[in-house]
Amino acid sequence: MLTDEQYLQEYIKSFYFQFEHEIAAIKDCQSLYIAATKGYVRLMGFENPEDIVGKGDEAATAETAKYAKLFYQQDRHVESLRREITCLDNHNYAHGFDVFLFNKHPVINPHTDNILATRLRAHRPLMLSPLKISLDMQHETSKREQHFRIGNFSNTKIKLTTLQHIVLYLTLSNLSQREIEEFTTSINCPISEESAKNVLRTLRQKFKVNSKEALIAEAMKMGLHVQIPAQLFKKGSYILNGYEIVVANNK
Repeated sequence: MLTDEQYLQEYIKSFYFQFEHEIAAIKDCQSLYIAATKGYVRLMGFENPEDIVGKGDEAATAETAKYAKLFYQQDRHVESLRREITCLDNHNYAHGFDVFLFNKHPVINPHTDNILATRLRAHRPLMLSPLKISLDMQHETSKREQHFRIGNFSNTKIKLTTLQHIVLYLTLSNLSQREIEEFTTSINCPISEESAKNVLRTLRQKFKVNSKEALIAEAMKMGLHVQIPAQLFKKGSYILNGYEIVVANNK
């Protein structure tokens, strides 16, 4: 039988072995970090895991510090539920504004049933394509991307500014310049109709095409139709309560 201290020490060893190359961390019951991977500390604005140990989220050099009290409440919520929760976080990290899903899991000593800490694990949010699912059910091969990805991406052949990424994505979603103005105004990220026109003109030059149709075709070849700009989502951290697939009755 392991004491709480012994179990936590063994858990931390296992944590580094399992999550070394991921974005993950462990907080104690006061929401102070006791372990973190290099990927996690970089999001927080630090260089080495040792820099964050013994500190809370308010010590982050990134905007993460702004939401420290909210994260504290989420950690206590995990402890009270004694089960994992998932949070969608949208705010500025050390590298800029971005979106991540955080799975927050309670660390419980099975020998004493005591909660010792909370483990955090981050990954990019993915949204399944309904068209892909439909084809998979028919055992057909889909040429479309399997998932829609949320975040800021720099792996494309053509580098886009935040404004260009937003206008291009909304254009790929079949919004006109007027509709882009209406939509972005409604989410407090206003882009005027004139600005959208100017951005599309610049995008045609970047993609070396002469029409909107050709721009859309080239962007889709690069998979940009499934790369959703992080800025379309409201800043903050939100607990997700899960999603259900509901089958409607035909009546």
